[in-house]
Amino acid sequence: MKIHPALLVKNLSELLLQISNLTSVTKDFDIDIIDWQRTPEKTLSLSDALNVKGELNLHFDLMLDNPQESVQLLIKDSRVKTIILSLDCLDDISLLIDTIHHHGKRAGLSINPNRKLFEIAPYINDVELIQIFTIEPGSQGQPFLPARLLLCQELKELGYKNEIEIDGGVNLTTIDGIKEFPIDILSIGSALSKAADPAGTYTKLLEKIKTLD
Repeated sequence: MKIHPALLVKNLSELLLQISNLTSVTKDFDIDIIDWQRTPEKTLSLSDALNVKGELNLHFDLMLDNPQESVQLLIKDSRVKTIILSLDCLDDISLLIDTIHHHGKRAGLSINPNRKLFEIAPYINDVELIQIFTIEPGSQGQPFLPARLLLCQELKELGYKNEIEIDGGVNLTTIDGIKEFPIDILSIGSALSKAADPAGTYTKLLEKIKTLD
């Protein structure tokens, strides 16, 4: 099980600060880009996010109604390893997945709490990652939704064989409740970004994971 810090910020300076707080312990970062009708909150723009420097592995979570233009930007950047689309997006998901793969990136698909698992079934053989939101997405610090963890096992029962990521509500307390579920990546936001010592908290979370594996 791995940890990706989830970065949900309003501007580039916030992004750079959060990355600098954690580069001593990880090079993998999930960057949330939000601009959809589902929630009023918006993040920094994708073009600003791509101004980060350094040898990083970037995984972009596109919470966008129309991610096509963003995908075209991301496929050109060698630091971008994964592009996650929302099941709620309005563009052609299959076409975007093909575009992502054509340029050597991993494709992911996220499922919001309002959607049923069967809705993601047509894509489970086409993506390398499925992200399950364990909060109501759109802002950090939302209540953890432990019932959503059941979808991890249900995905396996559907025949899904690639990585499963959960996003939202994981911290030093709630992490104990995930041990029985087949999860590969924990995308962790406010537990790190609001910590007095983000790198130290990351290390403590990793130590907790070792007891779960």
